[in-house]
Amino acid sequence: MFALYNSRMNVLMVTSDASALIDGSAAQSMLREQATLTNRLMVVVMNGYGTHASPRKVSDNLWIFPTNSWIPFLKILDVLYIVKREFFFQKRLQADIVVANDPGSAGIAGYLLAARYKKPLHVHLEHDLVSLSYLRFSILGAFRTVFARIVAGQATTVSVGQAQTKAAMVRMDPRFADRTTVIPRYIDTKALQSEEAVPADDLHLKYTDFRAIMLVVAPLTHEHNVQLAIRSLAQVSKFYRHIGLVIVGNGPLKLPLKWLAWRLKVADKVIFESMREDLTSYYKSAHLLMVPSRHEEYGTIIEDAAATGCAIVTSPVGIAPALIEHTKNGFLCDPKVPSEFWNAADALIRNWRLWDEVKKNILISVETYMHQDKSEHLALYKASWESAIRLARGVQI
Repeated sequence: MFALYNSRMNVLMVTSDASALIDGSAAQSMLREQATLTNRLMVVVMNGYGTHASPRKVSDNLWIFPTNSWIPFLKILDVLYIVKREFFFQKRLQADIVVANDPGSAGIAGYLLAARYKKPLHVHLEHDLVSLSYLRFSILGAFRTVFARIVAGQATTVSVGQAQTKAAMVRMDPRFADRTTVIPRYIDTKALQSEEAVPADDLHLKYTDFRAIMLVVAPLTHEHNVQLAIRSLAQVSKFYRHIGLVIVGNGPLKLPLKWLAWRLKVADKVIFESMREDLTSYYKSAHLLMVPSRHEEYGTIIEDAAATGCAIVTSPVGIAPALIEHTKNGFLCDPKVPSEFWNAADALIRNWRLWDEVKKNILISVETYMHQDKSEHLALYKASWESAIRLARGVQI
């Protein structure tokens, strides 16, 4: 009887990923899949007014409600208002569990909802934000770590993208040994690698002056250390004239980075583009992806790029230490030692045999890491949500 109840669970989810509002996006596709696990999946998306959207029913059991917030720091209040207006009637919240898709603003909103309506809380951490190592990098990193640890510590169950994050959770509270599920991000690697998946926007056709193109995808902020990629280009271009750097991202450091490129005499080799939703074509046509971040992978760019067979030069952030074996299927470099990055880029450009070998090996590695099929991946989410409900009802796992 209880199993039947859980198979018909109603889930209230809060996410800060505004791409969930876009039809065909990876985020919305995942929500559609997760909705098949539930009776109803009701998702509140914490978006800004610039991405204004209307509430709508996306599929038979998936509803999406955008906050359309005018002011960023009021998004949490907007979530609370929408939930009370849309999902609270007959003197109770019409959901069995609250799920937060990140421990940041969505996690805070989820925690407040779970506490207010006395519902179990499930939090998903894609990256190791509970690690104390974030505290030493920036004030923003420190705040994110503090809030992540508070929110995750209050969750009934947690799912994480990496085993190292589970280890950090258990160190924080031994109870999470049985309450934390490792769910590596699912990527349909075969679809990305198929012959039909031809690059729709080939970088070499777009920028014909370059024979080899280095790619960076990151916000233009101090934490993501994009200036290191420009310095690497300056070093490598001393020996290879027809090499370029495409930087995809937005942020406050755009003008300082342009000035740096001009000062290093590579301004004509550095292209800035605004962030785009689908980067598969760029990963497929770039010579290499460089991730010089000091402490954090941006989104899931490393596994996304790896799934297309892109050569990767990265600092040991996010999934990189688990996925990449130095010099065999990529390069792990210390952001405190800039020469490691430009030496790695030089090796991949100079030695085409090495480049080809790295590309083949990273495909094998990502297929091994993403070993689950879609049904196994979804089953892990369902089991984690159901265990939260059981714990809240006093049933032992």
